[in-house]
Amino acid sequence: MKKKYMNRTIMKIALIGYAALLILLLTLNILMLRGNYTDSQNRIIGLIQETADEIEERLSAADSFLYNIYADNANFRLLTSAVSEIDRYSNMYELNKTFSLYQMTHDSFDGYFIMNGKNENVLYKADGMSAETIGKAKELISNTVGSGHSAEQYNFCTEDGCCYTLIIYHQKNISIAGICNLGAYRDILENTLADSARVFLWFEDNYDESSQTIGKFLDTAKISPDTVSFAKKNGKDNLYGIKIKERGIWLIGQTSRTIFTSLSLLQIFLFLITLASVAGTICLYRALIKRLVKPMYRLMDVMEGIQNNSISKIPEMNLPFYEMNLMSITLKNMVEEIRNQRIHYYEEKLSRQEAQLQFMQLQLKPHFFLNCLKSLNTMAADAGMENMQEIILNISDYLRYFLRIDRKTTLLREEIIFVENYIKLQNLLANRKIICNFLMEEDLSHWEVPVLCIQTFVENSIKYVKLPQGKTELPILIQINRLITENGKEFLNLIVSDTGQGYPQGLLSDLNKRYFYGTNSIGINNIKQRCDILYGERAEYSFYNMGGAVSELFLPASPERSKEDITENENLIGR
Repeated sequence: MKKKYMNRTIMKIALIGYAALLILLLTLNILMLRGNYTDSQNRIIGLIQETADEIEERLSAADSFLYNIYADNANFRLLTSAVSEIDRYSNMYELNKTFSLYQMTHDSFDGYFIMNGKNENVLYKADGMSAETIGKAKELISNTVGSGHSAEQYNFCTEDGCCYTLIIYHQKNISIAGICNLGAYRDILENTLADSARVFLWFEDNYDESSQTIGKFLDTAKISPDTVSFAKKNGKDNLYGIKIKERGIWLIGQTSRTIFTSLSLLQIFLFLITLASVAGTICLYRALIKRLVKPMYRLMDVMEGIQNNSISKIPEMNLPFYEMNLMSITLKNMVEEIRNQRIHYYEEKLSRQEAQLQFMQLQLKPHFFLNCLKSLNTMAADAGMENMQEIILNISDYLRYFLRIDRKTTLLREEIIFVENYIKLQNLLANRKIICNFLMEEDLSHWEVPVLCIQTFVENSIKYVKLPQGKTELPILIQINRLITENGKEFLNLIVSDTGQGYPQGLLSDLNKRYFYGTNSIGINNIKQRCDILYGERAEYSFYNMGGAVSELFLPASPERSKEDITENENLIGR
């Protein structure tokens, strides 16, 4: 079967397909740019509409609050009918507190005024407003006193370009007013739109010279009184306007026309890009053949040689790109690693064979010792030496259990029987009496535990405990309990304690370290190491002194670890 490679024919087909794709993209781009331009207009109108709605909502909230004061506030009614000056000041003070509290908890207006007569007694709060703005507001409120209207609204701009709406309510000679800064909305909207955009606030009944251009445009465009929005061109600029309901305020955005809004120029631009892309694709095709395809052929030849075992060493290749050089280096390392692994495999195979031979020889030695003990037991029985016979039988049981070199764990009941046998043997040989008590919960005899996990601690107590003067009995307590965690997992808790002098303080810190096995207390360190291999982090151990030495193990229900996991843990501990 003929092999298929990435060749010039495939590259040519890819080039033709790419050119067709560019033509299709050209058409799609034209349609998308038209849609983008429309979407841009809708976005600008939408942002202006959102700002207009926010202004209307704020003005309506301020108007509603002032009307409630005008219609229902007791201090306002008393102020309009107060005769004495003390009553007027008292009512104005209480009314001022009402305004101040509302302003702190709401964002309906930026400042307020309470005026008695024509600028006779005025209380106001207009933080952040210029003196010109405050004076203009006072003048408008003062001029409207006695006009016969209960409510009025004025829109005005100051010399610094700030625009305000003033809402006034009258009753007799008392006026209350709220002032809202609309310039902040204009500035926020201007920053939200395009960089070249400008935003204007145009008042139908009162506009200054800075907005006369907008007014003339609206007159020329013949915007009717019923119009609430428009999108029109004014020379090179696009104007978008939204009228705030019943406020006499227009919010107008102005954007400049750019070259991208001209579809004919865009067609030329995209056509030139298409031609440049086609020319670039041809150049790219030639470069890929020279700098990518041919070097890839060289790499493929090397890989085929590795597959066919015809290449044992990667030749030096000067490849143009870093990635290809990295592939070459990786292949070289892989070949070297495969060669080393083969050597290691044969060496390991020889080591296993040698270890198997030694194991088979070692199996013969326990039988020799056990046969010798059996002969000694017969001789002791014939001579009537019952104590010697009992010692020999205990030693035989000890050796049979101890020489189980093919098992990592054993049943708890077997470990307990072995410990009891070990205690009997020590009582026969030692000069002191050893009393070992077991406190164990039921149904734990079939629990799997590491071999010698209890005997090691018992032996440690027998060998190293120093009894007080005149005392010959050595009590050892073994407690075995089942622990169940909050998530339902079961653990076996083994506690071996004696009444001796306890562990030396310098040794305790080393014994309680995870994955640390010192040169002292070889038996205990052996148990720690085997628990770490079998259970990993799930096993816990603790060594401390409490009226003597206390050794404690926490073991899971079963190792539940595969051979691979145990091997990995052995490697971790070995490091």
